[in-house]
Amino acid sequence: MGAALSGPFTVAVLWAALTVGLAGGFGHCIAMCGPIVAGGGALAGVTAQEPGRRRAAHVGLWQLAYHSGRLLTYTAIGAALGGLGSIAAVRGALGPVQQVMWLVVGNIMIFMGLAIAGVPLLARFGRSVEERYASLTKGWLGRAYSALATSGPGMAFPLGMLMGLMPCGFLMSIEVYAVGTGSALAGGLTMLAFGVGTVPALAGFGAAGGLLGPRARAWLIYIGAAIVVGLGVLYIARAFTGGMAAMP
Repeated sequence: MGAALSGPFTVAVLWAALTVGLAGGFGHCIAMCGPIVAGGGALAGVTAQEPGRRRAAHVGLWQLAYHSGRLLTYTAIGAALGGLGSIAAVRGALGPVQQVMWLVVGNIMIFMGLAIAGVPLLARFGRSVEERYASLTKGWLGRAYSALATSGPGMAFPLGMLMGLMPCGFLMSIEVYAVGTGSALAGGLTMLAFGVGTVPALAGFGAAGGLLGPRARAWLIYIGAAIVVGLGVLYIARAFTGGMAAMP
């Protein structure tokens, strides 16, 4: 456990993932997932049938349960991907394989970061990947969402877990990073940090939507994309320098 989370690099990465979540949350997530969260919160308020503070508390509990479920899914996915990466990152005989994995992951992250930033051909390809994933999951995901969303506020937690599976360029880029950590613990914490970063935008969607215009959200997307590219460059640098001891 200590080896997986040693050194200032890991702390910096967690802050970077949190920042990607913050920038992506306000820049992208409120447009994609904000209506879902706002709709669920409104439904919780209506079903509460309570005035004033009690109704506000009901809505707040719905938000807490929803985002807790979503963060649980993110963390579980990160841990699974980090564990998968550790298979290729066995220290010793498979050391060179780990370096190749860093190189591949780094290039994919740079590609995805540029796609998120809107580089013409890459952006088109990135959207096609998201759309393809969405088309593969929309059947069962849509049915599950309809069932949970109409089952009352008590279903906010499992609904959040389900929505943690929705496709998103920022989310997929951090998932790719989690594979490269080669550690279930580091992968899970990285995804958790990203998820926590998205909470302020989504939980405060009603206020944030009015405070941030399209230009501000675009700049936040650029900032998040730049951090994703930076993490990719870091992986490539480690692949060429062979910095296995410092890698989380």
